[in-house]
Amino acid sequence: MEVFNTNQLFKFVLVLIVVSICSGARVEFYKEAHFRGEAFIASSSVACTNLPDNFKNVNGSLKTTTCIAVYMFENCAWDGFLVGSDERRLIGLKDKYSTIKSQSFSVASFRDCREEEYSPKVNFQYYEKAYFQGILIPFEDVCGCTNLPAFESESKWRSITTFGNCFHRYSQPNCQGELNTGYETHDSYFEATWQSIKPCHIPKHCKI
Repeated sequence: MEVFNTNQLFKFVLVLIVVSICSGARVEFYKEAHFRGEAFIASSSVACTNLPDNFKNVNGSLKTTTCIAVYMFENCAWDGFLVGSDERRLIGLKDKYSTIKSQSFSVASFRDCREEEYSPKVNFQYYEKAYFQGILIPFEDVCGCTNLPAFESESKWRSITTFGNCFHRYSQPNCQGELNTGYETHDSYFEATWQSIKPCHIPKHCKI
């Protein structure tokens, strides 16, 4: 019988951990709610995976072994939600993560959650233009109202990467004026008229 020394055992365990991390989540998409109907089973990765044609815009249900981001469009574009556990009704994701009701959600692509999306801190990246173009300004560990920078760009649209965090957007500085509640989405575009932003849920470490 082969005997492992301590160093060999450590390397063996390390390899298992690395393989486990790199293998991604086991994801099961079902065409019907409550995990019924035809299923598509795949492993997620950091790269985006488009669902096959016969599963495009699936709005049934899904099972996942770890955190993934699901998107309404191919190539992981536009609105995406972070899903860390089984979802019995994909069609209700927008109801679950937004105050705007009666908007159905279907999945066309998915990927692994990124390191920033596991963070207990609220971070976001703000772009001068739509499609994540122009000047990028990162905001880290946001604990309250934040005034958005006023770019000189003539673009009427801005874009934001929220890493799965939900934000309230306001039409005036210091979180005053008209309120719009954003989804707990990964990427989003919105009009340049919004001037300030605040997390929907203040992290526990921010509260004194």
